[in-house]
Amino acid sequence: MCVSGKTVNFRSTPKIIEGNILSKLNYGTKVNVIENEQAEWVKIEVNGITGYVSAKYLISCNNVNLKVYETKNSKTVYVLICNSSSAYAYHSYECRGLSRCRSSVSKVTRSEAESVGRAPCKICY
Repeated sequence: MCVSGKTVNFRSTPKIIEGNILSKLNYGTKVNVIENEQAEWVKIEVNGITGYVSAKYLISCNNVNLKVYETKNSKTVYVLICNSSSAYAYHSYECRGLSRCRSSVSKVTRSEAESVGRAPCKICY
């Protein structure tokens, strides 16, 4: 499953209470569903961390368009980057290298990734 909201709260408990946000997940972040017994909340794992997101913000990864966003006269290619200070590469959506990211993952244009010093991942490019 993948995150369908622009930024979605990743919570330590299946409740909306102050202080239980572990991090924010960006659109297209791939998650592993652990438990989906409650109608409103889904227990997930992201980069080795277990928590909860609202079920309404998860969709099949087949329905996520991360690759290309078409405009009138051009195509903008989107890539994923790990928001860690030690990260150095940008990745394709399917890259297994992102599993090492212990921070949040963002969807950016390839030119934005390159402008902040990111190079193509050696695994997926």
